[in-house]
Amino acid sequence: MLIRSVRVGTRCLARQSFHHSAPVNCLLLNKKRVSSVFSTSRCLQRGYSTEPPSSPNSEVSFSPEKLLQALEMMADSCLSLPPIPPGQDQESFWRAYLLANQIVMYLAARPPTEAETFASIFQSASVPESSAIAKGRIGVFRITKQIVNTMRDIPPTSSLRSSYPEVFQTYGALQKIYNTYVPAEEDVNDLDRWSMFFVGLRTELVEFAVRIGMVVEGWESAEQQRKK
Repeated sequence: MLIRSVRVGTRCLARQSFHHSAPVNCLLLNKKRVSSVFSTSRCLQRGYSTEPPSSPNSEVSFSPEKLLQALEMMADSCLSLPPIPPGQDQESFWRAYLLANQIVMYLAARPPTEAETFASIFQSASVPESSAIAKGRIGVFRITKQIVNTMRDIPPTSSLRSSYPEVFQTYGALQKIYNTYVPAEEDVNDLDRWSMFFVGLRTELVEFAVRIGMVVEGWESAEQQRKK
């Protein structure tokens, strides 16, 4: 059973992007695999269904083509997402969380023997602009940009800022990493600037996803309890 439908479209978009490119209903990445890619010991990845995996240590991976397809679909679609309506600040958290997890999925939902190698290539390889790596870099940057904009647009007076300072602290670190790459925009051939961006992203994006994930999953759990 899918999680509750979103009022402004983000969660439905995330599921559409995921299901269009993969024939399974649940994404649960092995924590060790994700941490090896992102250089952090605390990693969470949210499935887009409440259907449990076959075992706690299930390995979930997809072909590079399907992962890129999902990333590009999200990157293109998130540009036209409607603004969060006033008074619905929680939707900003949901949007940022699901966008962050799309990047995590793209980089880590690969066979364990390939994920770390791919991350190294993704960080520093010089590639043609038409290559899959270059397209992936553009997708990661565009989604990161949307995450930053989504969090930035939360009103200064929002109760979320005082209730969840740890989320905004990790967002601040992510925004700082993003700002190192903004002057180059989407020039994937500027390897020095791209590498600076990606090295920071490997740590800060996952930490942000973990912190904000604790909050939105708590909301989801509380809502499910109310429905019982």
